[in-house]
Amino acid sequence: MIQPELNHLNDLCRSYVDKEEEFNRMDEVREIFKTIKVQGYEITNVVLQPTSPEFDLLSEVGKEKLETLIRVRFSKVQAINNQEYETGAQLRDKERRLHAEILYDLWLNNNHQYFINVETVTNLIVFVDPDNQLSEIFKLQ
Repeated sequence: MIQPELNHLNDLCRSYVDKEEEFNRMDEVREIFKTIKVQGYEITNVVLQPTSPEFDLLSEVGKEKLETLIRVRFSKVQAINNQEYETGAQLRDKERRLHAEILYDLWLNNNHQYFINVETVTNLIVFVDPDNQLSEIFKLQ
């Protein structure tokens, strides 16, 4: 069971984000990543598709936003193909906003966890960083 390691990793991430003091626990983070890999788990970024395993971890509002995001992506591509660049840019901005809202929903709906074990898929851990504050930690992985 990997959950104790994930709980500790999430606590370390919260400590890093809070920056209450200088973060000097990167060695612990590295060790947890090593343990996760040795146990056969894969850590991946969120894939926002209705068929992705993370879909079940979203709230109902998050699922609705994801469906909207899919439609916006399609419309954006159509606009660009039709050389409607201003419309494409507006849709790109909407796509980015929806993407951020969905990541935040995923994070909130899973008790503010940055690393979530997707139990419907064996050995998959999803990395969620809605505010892009953990890039340094994820690079260690």
